Amino acid sequence: MNRVIADPGTILNIHSWNDELSKLNSKLGAVKQVNIVVVITTQSRDFFFALEEAWLGGKKNDVILVIGINHDKK
Repeated sequence: MNRVIADPGTILNIHSWNDELSKLNSKLGAVKQVNIVVVITTQSRDFFFALEEAWLGGKKNDVILVIGINHDKK
């Protein structure tokens, strides 16, 4: 299962990110009953609100981190 979801070109080696987050989730999930999901996007803030509405806050034990990247600003 992909726990890191990213817009194309935002991060390199997304498979490695998913592997590492899966390892972390396997450790924390058993102890803390948590499932971490990371979303990395270049979309506007409207994307966040649409995602929030579509996922309705996520599942019971989900922790969803949404990271917005703006390539135009340095």
